[in-house]
Amino acid sequence: MRNTTLSRLALLGLATVSSLALAANTVNGEIRFDARFTTSQKNNADVSVGDANEAPDNLFISRARLDMQGDVAKNWTYGLRLEVKEFENSQLNLEPSGYLATYGSSDNFPFLTYASFVNDMSANFARAYVTWSGIENINISFGRIGCPEITSDRLYYKPFIGQYPNNTTIGTVVSYAGDHAGFSIDGKAGPVGYSFGVWQQTNMRNIDSLPAVADALQQSGSVSTSSLAAFQSAFVADADAQFAASNYNAKSLRLGYGGRLSFAHKMNASTSYGIGIGYNQAPLNAPVAVITVGQLGATSGSSYTQPTYSISSFNHLQNYAVDGSAVFGAFQVNVGYEWQTLKNDTNALYNSNSSYNAAAQVFNEDGKANAFWIEGGYLIMGDSYKFDAGQAVVSGVKLRENQAGLEIVARYGKETRQNVLALLNHPGNQDFNTSGSPIQAANPSLLLASVNHAGSLQNALELFVDNSQSGQIVASDDVAFEEKVTGYAIGLNYYLCENAVIKAEYEQRNYEFQRMASGSAYVDSLNYRSVQNIRLRADYSF
Repeated sequence: MRNTTLSRLALLGLATVSSLALAANTVNGEIRFDARFTTSQKNNADVSVGDANEAPDNLFISRARLDMQGDVAKNWTYGLRLEVKEFENSQLNLEPSGYLATYGSSDNFPFLTYASFVNDMSANFARAYVTWSGIENINISFGRIGCPEITSDRLYYKPFIGQYPNNTTIGTVVSYAGDHAGFSIDGKAGPVGYSFGVWQQTNMRNIDSLPAVADALQQSGSVSTSSLAAFQSAFVADADAQFAASNYNAKSLRLGYGGRLSFAHKMNASTSYGIGIGYNQAPLNAPVAVITVGQLGATSGSSYTQPTYSISSFNHLQNYAVDGSAVFGAFQVNVGYEWQTLKNDTNALYNSNSSYNAAAQVFNEDGKANAFWIEGGYLIMGDSYKFDAGQAVVSGVKLRENQAGLEIVARYGKETRQNVLALLNHPGNQDFNTSGSPIQAANPSLLLASVNHAGSLQNALELFVDNSQSGQIVASDDVAFEEKVTGYAIGLNYYLCENAVIKAEYEQRNYEFQRMASGSAYVDSLNYRSVQNIRLRADYSF
């Protein structure tokens, strides 16, 4: 009976989608193939790493999408998007599958930049919404919407292919949006364009009662260790210290919100420019708990004393962006700058005993990040670039009738992450100092940190940091760790028509990870690596 009911519902759903497709005013879609090859990857000793440690070569379908729009009633329209889920449209989610899909590793290290999907709807419905347009130049949408983007790097027509798997290009730190249940409003008033939205970012809870974790550890007395690894094992193993439901607040619905304002000006038929500003707040799908060990146990007879440590929680990101775009006939340029903050949500630092771990003030500071990029392009063959005045961004290329197009593009960017954002984004395994790893620290004694999932719910991360080594970070410092990523890319795009393009791209990125230890000539360079990639793409839209 159950199978029969499910079959009927499936047939009803298929019939409904088919009828909507036949009745739709417009139907369009896109199919995209990608190939990515790592040509060189070097570690901090400037030695090429083995093939097993390189990012894998891939040939895959990165997008398969079908959009349908139609009228429901006067001033009301609907929209449906069916697609194979793809990394580029992902939301921020700290699940290990993002890392596993990238490197095929058994280490469950989830990166903020390597986002993965949350299956909170059917497998293939990316969007399902209705839009009311009863007021001129104002659109209000409800349902499963595309969250408003805040930066031209996400709105821009994207001549570059970007880093696998989420297609982030050099000089961008925001990976937050995707499709969610919510509402949005957008429109244009003269030269000013705007968009704003509120959506369900996640239904997971944020860490609320970290003191209970610390108190449980203190009372249990089970954490008596002489090393970070032993402390971590005892912390995770202690039943009272697990992150259970009682350690999360009762607010199960967590909302993301954001918007963008832009100004555009058309000087003549072939020249336009615009600027935009944006803000976004995005709750993390998996909160982060940072446990800083300031002093490990000293021997007392045959046992060890309890270490001094503090705990702090980070539950959401804030993002700001400003950008500018311009087209001059066959030339275009796009520049932007972004700020990101991973907010510390705890009101105080919690310690397992009376010995205060003052240095934890640094490790538990907000995670900070910033990035900038400059990008340009020239149509060797073609007519001119298109410009979207509503978003103040370059929106594509215009070709001459019955002719193909050829475009050359170049981009330079830089990203800097500090403190917890540096540790969470640092390219590495669960153990930051695994022997033989291409990301092994140049000075392992100055970088003792590891990440693991905590508790049976698997919806929080614990980041353990050892600050008991020589050259300690002290309370007067404001940065504990810093990661810098710089790089450039050049690309050649061949347009068979405006809707069909073949792209080839070469990109190099350099990573440097530093510990900002007091009294150590300002910084200790812990890791350096470089990666060069070639990427190919074939894209057809209709």
